[in-house]
Parts: sequence; C-alpha cells; structure tokens
Amino acid sequence: MALTADGSIEAWGQNNYGQCDTPTDNGFTAIAGTCSYHSLALTSDGSIMAWGYNIYGQCNAPMDSGFTAIAGGQYHSLALKSEGGGDYVVPEPLTILCVFGAIVGLGGYVRKRTTA
Repeated sequence: MALTADGSIEAWGQNNYGQCDTPTDNGFTAIAGTCSYHSLALTSDGSIMAWGYNIYGQCNAPMDSGFTAIAGGQYHSLALKSEGGGDYVVPEPLTILCVFGAIVGLGGYVRKRTTA
C-alpha cells in the first residue's frame, strides 16, 4: 500500500478479502497495512477507514474523529486519540502495546492497565 502526495491510497498484491480495494477519495494522512487481510487509513479530520477481512471486528472503525495514529495486526486494529487519558494495553494473546494516550481497540478488546 502507498499514500500518494494528494492523500489518495494505492494498493496492489493479493486481494482475497478486499484488503487492496482502497477508498477512492483523497485526504488521507496515514495508512497502516496489517501484514494480513485488512487495511486502515487515517483521514485529515482524524477519522478512520478500515476495509478487508473483518471476522473479528478489526474493520469496525469508530465513527468519531480526533484520532492521531493507527496501527494494525493480523486480527486487531488500534487507534490513538489526541486527548490522552492513561496507559492502555492489548492483552495476550495479542501483542502487548503500552502507550500514553487513549487507545481504542477495533476488534478483540482493550483494557486499561491498573498497575505499573
């Protein structure tokens, strides 16, 4: 996947689950390939678009805006919101991710860490 200078997205390769069927609009500021069967993009207003294989809800992106970063794994997706709010982790068996800021899990579950 590639993000072009005008903010549109190009994708190529295996497309069994629609992971290369990119949105046709532009205005994207970031993309996240997941090394799997779904893809993510962040728009200029901080909203998220996701497409491809969605068996575990990894493409069920939140409908609000204000996100500043996106990332994805094989069966999960993550987004960082700008207002912060604590230390969050994605529990096993998924990769553990510790950040300062508000993390929203798109698939699986996310819990706030209560101990240091």
